[in-house]
Amino acid sequence: KAVELNAVRLTFDTELNVKFPERPVPTQCVKDYRVEAFDGAAWKEVAAAKDNFLRQRVHAFQATTATKLRLLVDATNGDHSARVFEIRAYREP
Repeated sequence: KAVELNAVRLTFDTELNVKFPERPVPTQCVKDYRVEAFDGAAWKEVAAAKDNFLRQRVHAFQATTATKLRLLVDATNGDHSARVFEIRAYREP
């Protein structure tokens, strides 16, 4: 069912299980991405980032009503596959 949301919290894999990482930015961490919401008729971009290296990202945007949410990964920091641990959507005050 459709819900109103205005924030998305993303958690990416940044190799926390490695004691001393060899590279400053893990290759599988998502670098470039877009978040889109489906309003029942079309997909609408609600957030995007370039050159990300952080484990957690929070995006706030104007409230929208959506039935679906998707993350489109355009690039990683070098790995052939991206690793996403969690996507949460909220309606924050």
